[in-house]
Amino acid sequence: MILHVIYKAKHGGNAATLAEVDAVLADPVRPAQEVWEEMLTFGHLPGGKNHPVVGKAARAQLNRPDDEGGSVLSTAQSYLELYQDPVVASNTATSDFLIRDLMNSERPVSLYIITQPTDKDRLRPLVRVMLNMMVRILAPKQEFEEGRVVQSYKHRALFMIDEFPSLGKLGIIQESLAFAAGYGLKFYLICQDTNQLRSRETGYGPDELITSNAHIQNAYPPNRVETAEHLSKLTGQTTVLKEQITKSTGRGGGGFFGGTVSKTVQETQRPLLTPDECMRMPGPKKTPDGDISEAGDMLIYVAGYPMIYGRQPLYFQDPTFSARAKIPAPDRSDTIRGNHAPKPPEGGRRIKL
Repeated sequence: MILHVIYKAKHGGNAATLAEVDAVLADPVRPAQEVWEEMLTFGHLPGGKNHPVVGKAARAQLNRPDDEGGSVLSTAQSYLELYQDPVVASNTATSDFLIRDLMNSERPVSLYIITQPTDKDRLRPLVRVMLNMMVRILAPKQEFEEGRVVQSYKHRALFMIDEFPSLGKLGIIQESLAFAAGYGLKFYLICQDTNQLRSRETGYGPDELITSNAHIQNAYPPNRVETAEHLSKLTGQTTVLKEQITKSTGRGGGGFFGGTVSKTVQETQRPLLTPDECMRMPGPKKTPDGDISEAGDMLIYVAGYPMIYGRQPLYFQDPTFSARAKIPAPDRSDTIRGNHAPKPPEGGRRIKL
């Protein structure tokens, strides 16, 4: 259906958007049967030929029993309900940049995707679509020259995703973490607890690969024993010396008391930080107003190196980060391609296939 809407836009139809796809499927006047028949007979390709992918999908839908076909249609509509919102429909109708521009523009660019807490759940599907597209498009087929990978981008990309588990399971990110570095992609994922990642219902399950491919992990004092046990295992083992003193006393001749003292030293193994010690790491100190006045402790794990026990860096105590935080938000977003795009036709926009 998406492919059909794109080709219709090329032939003078409405703009090719997800809102338009929803409008076609949920048309209150036009029967669904007519939509499938149009997809089957429309001339998408030069010479009036029908696109084979669109035609096969339409024929498959026509061949389904009414109950099954209705179920497929309702499922598709449920994923497109978000785009019935006029604000969402308007903001997803046009784009002034290509995803490839994020790594191939003349100058490095920053893209901010921000949702309000009240809209987080409702807009989650849209954010998931954006991230999915970015990872797939920015990690193209690699080319080699003299046995080495040829760099296909101008700038590297950093994906900094706060509250990462709230997006639900994103299989593409879990799979791409292992090879993303070869395409210039780096991920900085922030979550409140490892149990969010390992949830069977909303996360990646107990066998998740997110932490396995996270070569650097920063952790603050945890609140759950399971997380503390995970951090304790990451710290590794250490050897401590345990001294034992044994005394024995006895009555000797002449009424004098005598005795012996023996000392033994044993080497025992223990975690470098026990789960209890992880949970009791000092946290940041705060003023009565709730502002942080002193940094707390943290753990830094780098693959291949011993765990680092450090102090949290406070951005407002760092001159560089403090200056950056004071930069006001821009009144409007910059555009990369908007000024160079040809004027769209009335009621639609130009689509390049």
